[in-house]
Amino acid sequence: MRYAGYIIALLLILTGCSDRLETDLTVAGLETSVRLDISVKPMQSTAPSTKAGYIDPSTQESTQIRDLWVLQFDGTDGNAKMLKAWYYPDYTPSTDIRLLTSSSANTILLVANTGDKTAELGRCRTLADAVNVGKTVIDDTGANGGWTSGWNIIMNGKTTATITDGMAPISVSLVRNAVRVDVTVNNQTGSTANPVTINSVSICTGVQKLYYYTDYTLPDIYPTEQNVEPYIYPATDWADGTGTSESRKFTFYVPANKRGTVTNAVPADKPRMAPSNSTYLLILGRDSESREVAYRFYLGADLVQDFNLLPGYRYSYTINLTSAGDCQTDARVENLHMQDFTATPLANSYMVQPPSLEGVWKSVRVPLKRVHDFWNITDGYEKVNNNALEPGCFGWQMEIIRSTVELVEDVNFKWIKRTGTDYTDYFEFAVPAGLAGNFVLGVHRFTDAGQTLLDDVFLWSWHFWVTDYNPDATLSLLTPESDASGYEARYAYDVVGGQVHRYRGDIWKSPNGALKDEFMMDRNLGATSVRIRSRIHQRTGMQWLTA
Repeated sequence: MRYAGYIIALLLILTGCSDRLETDLTVAGLETSVRLDISVKPMQSTAPSTKAGYIDPSTQESTQIRDLWVLQFDGTDGNAKMLKAWYYPDYTPSTDIRLLTSSSANTILLVANTGDKTAELGRCRTLADAVNVGKTVIDDTGANGGWTSGWNIIMNGKTTATITDGMAPISVSLVRNAVRVDVTVNNQTGSTANPVTINSVSICTGVQKLYYYTDYTLPDIYPTEQNVEPYIYPATDWADGTGTSESRKFTFYVPANKRGTVTNAVPADKPRMAPSNSTYLLILGRDSESREVAYRFYLGADLVQDFNLLPGYRYSYTINLTSAGDCQTDARVENLHMQDFTATPLANSYMVQPPSLEGVWKSVRVPLKRVHDFWNITDGYEKVNNNALEPGCFGWQMEIIRSTVELVEDVNFKWIKRTGTDYTDYFEFAVPAGLAGNFVLGVHRFTDAGQTLLDDVFLWSWHFWVTDYNPDATLSLLTPESDASGYEARYAYDVVGGQVHRYRGDIWKSPNGALKDEFMMDRNLGATSVRIRSRIHQRTGMQWLTA
């Protein structure tokens, strides 16, 4: 009888059978038994040259299929409607698959080793819906469907066929959904003046979801989700790698992540150019002064300009640490400990990037010379000698004036150097990882040798913005774009954590304009009112203090 298969299916659903899901009982077709001829592609190598340790490149991942989802769609494009989804918890090559006969080409999608009979695959309405189904990965073993024996990576594949009674076995080639990352880290700092001890190696990515269906032409940016918080997988201890104390190897399995390519020729600049949510390798350790050190290597088909990690591919990298590194010249070295503004042009406002590692504090050092510029007798704007903090004065002390977040000493704020001698000196404070917001610090002077504080008068104040926005990290790599006549052709340029802008008008557009080749930050740092008020900055979520 033509609809016998559907009546049986409906009864199975009503009696609680969990291995079979019929999504539409109105589509014509009879069930028939089909045998699958499944092959598994090896993970492909790319140009770059347990799980706690390294898996030798000659060792291929298991080709065993532990469980299998079979989805049948009534066409070959994204709009093809799903006819049925069936889960086989104990698939073997001798298992007969039940499909619906068809008069035209159907798409047969297979997903192996999910270990999940409740996966959302069974709820897809169309082939396009299957693109968005996957699992959240909380560590780099998540590419395995949860099997405790064997390294059985989740795989998928599809084929098209017209389903008929007694047809020959259907051939389907499966590819692994995950990306394999093999890393060799050589620590060559032992003989340097500042040797580094490596503590751990881990992967950080803006993609925490491993999608079940990847066997199609992926878009240029994949996955397409934006503004996803980067996720750091649990670290693998250095000692758990394979090798010696100076050279160890690691293998990770991570979700696919395509973020594109950039124009760049210097490996040290790759982090400055990284698109948001790119995947990187994070190496953590301590230097000879017991300070935390962090190195970030953005992954892809090379370590210079490519940020694409494709499903079913194996990427091999060799990282040679030859020194503790210099964060000023090498963007792969994070500036964890100090932002020193004493050798930079004087300013009234500063941007501070807090450290990204939990438990780490960063010091910020700022010169006092702005006080002297305003108050000194010779060329100051207000010529009051005592206020100029000339050498021989009684000294000064810093104070927090206002803040958008409550600053608590030794909790989220530390004074490293709060008092000093004169205007040639500097003050220094520290902020921890996780702090965001802005605050104003002001300076008082002492009126006598006993350090009586002139505490009702601030000689000067500085505004600090604690944010990941860091135009200095990228501005040197940006070149304003002009048309054939030399006029501006672009007005916004991406930098770390935001954008910098150029504006319309002759002083910007003209080939000889006063602001040609200059940039303007996308923030208002000036005073707008004599009354203190706050604004919300839409890009970073910070409150602004304006006076």
